[in-house]
Amino acid sequence: MKKTHLLLLLVPALLISCSANNTNEPSTTSGNSEATTSSNKDIRRPTFKYVAPEEVAINITKVGVEVTSVEVINIPDSGIKIADWDNSNIKLHVSYNDSTTEDFDFLVKHIPLESRHYLGEVGHHNIEILVNGHSTTFGFNIINNPDFLGYTCTFIDSYSHGEVYETTVGYYQNVTYAGPDFPEHVVGTEFIRKFIGWDYPLDNVHQDMTYNSVYRDTEKRFYGDAVAEGQNNVVSTYKDTDNDTIHALLYLGRIHRVAMNYGATVYHQNGDEAVELSFQELTLFNERWVELNKDSVSYGIRYLFDNTTGQYLFGSSTALTTSPIYLSNFENIYDQTSCSIRLDTGAVITTSDSPNYSTVYSIASEHKDETVSVASDKETGYYRIAVVASFDAYISVSFSKLAYGKYRLETNSKFVFAPVVASVDVCAQFSETEDFINNFDKKIELSNTMLYNVAQGLDWED
Repeated sequence: MKKTHLLLLLVPALLISCSANNTNEPSTTSGNSEATTSSNKDIRRPTFKYVAPEEVAINITKVGVEVTSVEVINIPDSGIKIADWDNSNIKLHVSYNDSTTEDFDFLVKHIPLESRHYLGEVGHHNIEILVNGHSTTFGFNIINNPDFLGYTCTFIDSYSHGEVYETTVGYYQNVTYAGPDFPEHVVGTEFIRKFIGWDYPLDNVHQDMTYNSVYRDTEKRFYGDAVAEGQNNVVSTYKDTDNDTIHALLYLGRIHRVAMNYGATVYHQNGDEAVELSFQELTLFNERWVELNKDSVSYGIRYLFDNTTGQYLFGSSTALTTSPIYLSNFENIYDQTSCSIRLDTGAVITTSDSPNYSTVYSIASEHKDETVSVASDKETGYYRIAVVASFDAYISVSFSKLAYGKYRLETNSKFVFAPVVASVDVCAQFSETEDFINNFDKKIELSNTMLYNVAQGLDWED
């Protein structure tokens, strides 16, 4: 049966409120003044409405004639008060080739957005504008305005619903947030909520503003829970008396949100039509399975090498992650392939002993007809449908004993990634790029020191 899933919201609902401009602070002509911070101060204010700044072109064309020149006139010699340009009766004077002229109101909305900050900065300024292909440069003086006290900008943490920072900014100036940092928040067990910015632009401030923090729920792909300190991670051993070696199956930890199967990557822009994501055929699943294993090693495991330990454990331990070998199932030399163990999260788990390839293929086949919808209002970026799961990571290694407390790590160490069936989830994965990599840097660590300690703890007696 075909199942359809609805993608959950990536950004939580924002708290909407506003700030009134009734401060008694001194006037400001640029930047911030007398900024304040508060720790999650709760607020209750009227509804805030943001109005985007206009940039309107003046239509000076006339049928049958051509424009010969344009100039800005009526600029008062005494200067223009901050935020008072539209009350100064400034005009755009246009001359045509039929010897006629016409004056047009020249308002703030006609001044290029990138130049409007000059209207809030005391001093003399020159601005060049282009009107219907004709350029003109005009100069003006900005003077202080005792009636303009600046715009109050209030910053709200939408996660805690509290005010965290407030400052005053000048006319068409850019506001800078200088309040406390926003910590990451764990959402369930598989997502992290990260601050990514504000709901409105911080530049060209032209009204009292309330900014709400915007968060993204980021999937913690490939993050690893390692074995807790002090736990024995040796699951099973096999002594090869013919070659004087001991094989050991080691449990490394649990890697989460690994894609067993996925569909085509689709670019979605916020506001576009909703899109339905579906899986591709499984005809190349063997390649997909190899990719799953490679990604688990490269994104989920961090290898550490200690030079001192390298004097006691010989063999190419770095090849474990540079040229890894993957098994589709556990080797039959081991009597035991599962164990009860405590992870660094404090959880005590029974590790999976499911065969890798056959279980993964079965699960991918079971979900291959499912779809996920990405709604029109979802964030701009790359999406794909995926069936993900946690995997218990094991490695099978072989040691031989040398003299004086030294050991050799033999070649052909092998990884086994056993899927945790209960963790299977079908979801839409999001990425800012086309690569769906580890975005939560918590990895399982594999080191030559750990391997040496394992070798020392093995039973080498005949």
